[in-house]
Amino acid sequence: MTFTSTGMSDHFSLTYAPRFNFEEDDYIRYVDHDFGLRAGKNFTRLWSVSLDNNFYIGDDVVRESSLRTDDADGIEVPPVGVGDQSHLAERLDNRRFLRNTPSLSTEYEYRESSIVGIGYSYDILRNRDDYVDGYTESDRHDGSLLLSYRFSQQWHADFEGHYIRGIFDDAGGVDDLYEYDLSTLLSYSMTPQNRLTAGYNFNRTDYDHYLREDYRLHELSFGWSYDFTRQLNLTLSGGPSLLKRENHEDGKDYNLHASMSKEFFRSSLGLYAEKGYDQEAFDGQRSGLTDFWGIGADYSHQFTENLTGTLTAAYRQSKREEPLVAGGNSWYTEKDHNAGVGLSYSFLRWYTLSGEYNFTKLDTGASGVSNYDEHSFLITLATSRELFRW
Repeated sequence: MTFTSTGMSDHFSLTYAPRFNFEEDDYIRYVDHDFGLRAGKNFTRLWSVSLDNNFYIGDDVVRESSLRTDDADGIEVPPVGVGDQSHLAERLDNRRFLRNTPSLSTEYEYRESSIVGIGYSYDILRNRDDYVDGYTESDRHDGSLLLSYRFSQQWHADFEGHYIRGIFDDAGGVDDLYEYDLSTLLSYSMTPQNRLTAGYNFNRTDYDHYLREDYRLHELSFGWSYDFTRQLNLTLSGGPSLLKRENHEDGKDYNLHASMSKEFFRSSLGLYAEKGYDQEAFDGQRSGLTDFWGIGADYSHQFTENLTGTLTAAYRQSKREEPLVAGGNSWYTEKDHNAGVGLSYSFLRWYTLSGEYNFTKLDTGASGVSNYDEHSFLITLATSRELFRW
């Protein structure tokens, strides 16, 4: 259920999406709750303020993440580096949690296509069940600064910085940390279809406790994006990565991202491959620095004007350090397989009935975590209709 109000200089939207669950093994019935709030105000033609809040109670980390990141705004940076730090790990099955993520930001356009902005977000994670092996509860404070500048029609630069304070509910505050993130991107458009980029990402993570190892991560990337036709796009970026840690030799590696999208008459196809580092301290499992690579594909086809089908597949392999191991040299590998299929049918102008099936297979070497296969089915009936204008 969504309520939206849009005016000449402001907008407001409120959503609520409950989900009813029944666990056959334990005969447990419960309801998941999704609340969303978005509001924005343009005080002048150049100055705007935005307020967002997402509140979720449930056990589906994939659904919670997609709801939280839908229509998210941000500058375009190469998809390497710290990644989406607020995505929860899928290693815990059927662990109910509460997630609340209010944020406030403001932007000012000081010249054409050039923006300066500041923001603050507060991410709260709490367990809803008394599982001993539930998520690690945390509070995440994130202050951000955004600056973009257009030098000319061809040259454009983006800068984004974050100051993050993480507080975790664990013994002795072992995982409490300060984090400093910096992303810069310089782009040059040779033609409207042909663009070159150069980016630099920096991450500094300092833990409060001596048992966790501080580190610095530097990543440099060079990219190329080209529209061969209006239906075919190719994007490539990559470069060297340097990891500096307190008690280890410098680690030298590389980052990579490649993606292709192709539009057909009634279909679309997307492919991607990526490699790099993620900072996953806030995934509910204290994973910390992660060395990963992954591949994926998605395909959609419109069978008729009202019937659409989708196929998705992805594979990701992650290498992480076991937390709190003396010497910091105990590593484990995790392999995550995902596949899904869905159908969506629109009828009577205002209604959409959709069904989807998703399969997840997790193979992990983490201590205390079991491998598992998960099959999930979801049927959704949605209606959208304009009630009135004012």
